[in-house]
Amino acid sequence: SADSVNLDPISFGLFGGKYEGTLAANLAGRTPAFRWSAALTNIDVASASAFAGTPGVVTGRLSGKIDLTGSGADAASAIKTVRGTARIDVVDGIVKKLGLVRNVVIATSMREGATKQAMSGGSTDEPFTRLGATLRMANGLATTDDLRFESKDLLLTAAGNVRLDASSVNLAGRVQLSDELTKQAGSDLARYTAEQGRVTLPATITGPAENLSVKIDVADMAKRAITNRATEEAEKQLKKGLGGLLRRP
Repeated sequence: SADSVNLDPISFGLFGGKYEGTLAANLAGRTPAFRWSAALTNIDVASASAFAGTPGVVTGRLSGKIDLTGSGADAASAIKTVRGTARIDVVDGIVKKLGLVRNVVIATSMREGATKQAMSGGSTDEPFTRLGATLRMANGLATTDDLRFESKDLLLTAAGNVRLDASSVNLAGRVQLSDELTKQAGSDLARYTAEQGRVTLPATITGPAENLSVKIDVADMAKRAITNRATEEAEKQLKKGLGGLLRRP
């Protein structure tokens, strides 16, 4: 009808990449309603974010699948009312002002002078090789249980939510250091906080997207280290006691 548009299939260029799928619009109401169901490939995240009203936060190239509905007089408005699901994977990008590595260095004081150096210099922009998540979108929030941030220095896995207007981020998870940073962390820290041979630390990421705050849970880290060390000492004593019993005539 004159009040609706349904394009199935449709393919077009989008922010340097491609949209392939369906696009439906209902223009009958006061506010136009849309539905997007498609595969996205090689989207320029910086350009897409700027178009949506949140410039300068993330860069990289995005691919994924979306099944979303929204309403608004234009695409930027519709994005903010969106509902549905999405699977996204971004490669070779940067999260601006994240400072994950810097905060890990400060929290663990991994080498002499590292804390002072981390505080005083260098960019807090965080490069990554891959950033992926499965998203559920509703009420202005994107919620995830499987966010994964991979870089040469660390792996972050987290769950939580992000407001679609980027005004609030609330994620909690674990940071696992690379083999190289684990070696720099010192033998005791690596020994008592390691999982799969790598230092693993609880972390939260909160705040507006343009000014994120990363916190490493040092108390939890210390508690885990003490517990692991106590367990190790108990096992040593047990083995020593058993060895004495076995040697008795």
